[in-house]
Amino acid sequence: MRERAGLSLRAFADRAGFSPSFISQLENGQVSPSIASLEKIAGQLNMTLKDFFAVPTERDTPIIRAAERPTFRSSWSRAQVAALTSMGKGHALEALMVTLEPDGESAKHPSPMRYDQFAIVFAGTLELTLADETLLLARGDAVQIAAGINHRWVNRHRRPAQVVLVSRRLAG
Repeated sequence: MRERAGLSLRAFADRAGFSPSFISQLENGQVSPSIASLEKIAGQLNMTLKDFFAVPTERDTPIIRAAERPTFRSSWSRAQVAALTSMGKGHALEALMVTLEPDGESAKHPSPMRYDQFAIVFAGTLELTLADETLLLARGDAVQIAAGINHRWVNRHRRPAQVVLVSRRLAG
């Protein structure tokens, strides 16, 4: 994707705020980045996290079967990310289901997203750092996160926790 965008490894690493070594290791499958790092890298490619790992299908369908969801596993974050919406063009919303294992976290430090997001906890309990506040969210709790607000998800409990994230895609 970086090469298709016409960017050298060094230029892209500088632009994304990572070392060339880290980007090279990532491209060669030698490291498992955090969810936040992947979001930052995808953003530099004018993509979303879902675009980054989802595989386009022959037909654009509004139905994503549970057994057919494109998924990505981050061993660093101790998380699995599953796409809940199709990759079709013209769709304004993107939904992901993130399952954080015990001690899983979306990032080492709170970081901003490029787009507005709505989140609802489907299972377990999660700690959300939102700007300068730390919130405890349980099953059924929901939150809106404005673009540009630093945030971080952490599962400090003994059971996996699941959160569905719905984002409004940026135009263009």
